[in-house]
Amino acid sequence: MKMKNKFYRSIFNLKKTALILLLCCFSQLIWAQDYMSKSEYSKQQFKIDGFANEWAQPFNFYDGETKIRYSLRNDSSNFYFCFQTWNEATEMRMMRAGLQIKLSSKGKKQKYFGSINFPVTTKNPTTSSAEHHSKHLDISGFKSGFVLQNNTMNIEGFKTRNGIVPIQSDSAISLAVNWDSTNILNYEIRIPFKIFYGADFTMDDLLKTITLQVKVNVMDAPSSNGSGGDNNPMSSGGGIGGRGGGMHNMNNNGMKNRGGAIREMGQTDLYSRASFKQRFQLSFTPNPFQFKF
Repeated sequence: MKMKNKFYRSIFNLKKTALILLLCCFSQLIWAQDYMSKSEYSKQQFKIDGFANEWAQPFNFYDGETKIRYSLRNDSSNFYFCFQTWNEATEMRMMRAGLQIKLSSKGKKQKYFGSINFPVTTKNPTTSSAEHHSKHLDISGFKSGFVLQNNTMNIEGFKTRNGIVPIQSDSAISLAVNWDSTNILNYEIRIPFKIFYGADFTMDDLLKTITLQVKVNVMDAPSSNGSGGDNNPMSSGGGIGGRGGGMHNMNNNGMKNRGGAIREMGQTDLYSRASFKQRFQLSFTPNPFQFKF
């Protein structure tokens, strides 16, 4: 009899544990659906130079499809975005085919939209089969040329000036791309509220949900006979020249600057679509738990 009662108690305890786990999972699902990301508020303006020195580390978000880490900030007048990648294929696609940043929001009276494409490319570049299969490709020598030669961006949909514009401006959209000392690619942007919403925006507009969409533009796959493209995978679409050495990768322990030649990049890495969306709201009070390292 005692053994039977003990057996029933064990069954009851197992059912109780399973119910608790189910309720926990359900509450987590509800929390995830209701959760809205918030941009961190900054009291001072950020210097847009392609370096993440002013950004708190680690970054808030990571997208596994694009291999991009990113963080969202705002002050009383501007959006700030910083995107980072350590992935060789992502860097190549960003430099040759470009990165597209879109912002959209629905205000009380109208919809707001704007997109930024950088670098400006005249066509969707290709990489030859020989380049694709190279195991000793290195690109660090291309970096300074890329930074110097790519000084315009293509912006569309904003309330003020659109088209091909300089990437640096004190009063309009400002963008900078550079590599830090560990060879991480930083893509930094400032967008004034008045450029996105127009001069007559209200606090109601600022408090609406904003959708950020990031797309790493697609490169054309090489032809089967290996034709198309030159012998330098970074020479077109980004205006880059020169050679050098040293890239990096991320493992499970974080960033590692591994130096030397770049590994062979997979076909799907270079020629498949990669994008993500992030919904967020602006903040206008400092986060007491935000630290800068």
